[in-house]
Amino acid sequence: MSSPTPANTINPQQAKQEPRVDNNPTPPPYPAPLIVEPASTHTQSWIILHGRGDTAFSFATSGPDSFLRLLQPHPHIRFVFPTAAPRYARVFDIADCTQWFDVYSWNSGENSGWQVQGLRETTVWIHELVRREAEVVGETRVVLGGLSMGCASVLVALLVWRGGPLGGVFGMSGWLPFAEVLEGEVAGGEAEGVRNAGVLGNKHGYGSACRRAVERLGWELGVPVGQGEAFLQTPILLMHGTDNDTVDIELGRRAADCLRKLGGDVVWKEYEGLGHWMSQDELDDVAKWAGSLVGQEAAGQH
Repeated sequence: MSSPTPANTINPQQAKQEPRVDNNPTPPPYPAPLIVEPASTHTQSWIILHGRGDTAFSFATSGPDSFLRLLQPHPHIRFVFPTAAPRYARVFDIADCTQWFDVYSWNSGENSGWQVQGLRETTVWIHELVRREAEVVGETRVVLGGLSMGCASVLVALLVWRGGPLGGVFGMSGWLPFAEVLEGEVAGGEAEGVRNAGVLGNKHGYGSACRRAVERLGWELGVPVGQGEAFLQTPILLMHGTDNDTVDIELGRRAADCLRKLGGDVVWKEYEGLGHWMSQDELDDVAKWAGSLVGQEAAGQH
């Protein structure tokens, strides 16, 4: 895939090469998710993605600092832990690495094309899992979360989600794929956005930075997108350790800043001395945040 133009706008010649968007994408085969059923009446579903090289089981049961700590204060939650499909990790030359997408570097946009296929397939899979859970509890009671690459994946999935607002999205030690492209759409201004909308045949036009960015991200990934309303109405919690030497905290800050510029409702938290993992303090903050989401009031009635 060619690099974005300096202004991070869509090249008209590239756009004329459409169609590249699959309007009816289907997810490839993924391992069956690990399901932890609620201990009481089911009022929320949480879909939580592990990081690169991990699995649902090891991630969900990783000792005292695991998401299963949330079962006691929130027995109404049904936890869904997917496992990533095995993919070739080019940087490490590993043939069967459980990763949501391949990536050259999360510190720059270099070789950003590496991530496209995996991000597309993972986004379609996440959306399928969301729809399954929403059939039971409703979209506003489905929460997405992830660690590291899992965080990056759920942020992308939220941005291009075509349904209604979700209950919430949280991420730990993550980053935002195509951040430089999304930032370019924000900086590009309304006039540039309208020009690109004409090229892409978007009958709605680009009325906001969010709409422009969502359309651009969908174009990059080759997936159909909504108008951004779900993203704008979904609360987001992002957390990061100050001593993370795998995914630098500046990448987390950049993700939070970019999503805010797009109009997102973002809470950002930093944890002194924490590296590339999760802590009890983080999980405690997730538990507190969960108390403000849709579904808690129903849980309290049982």
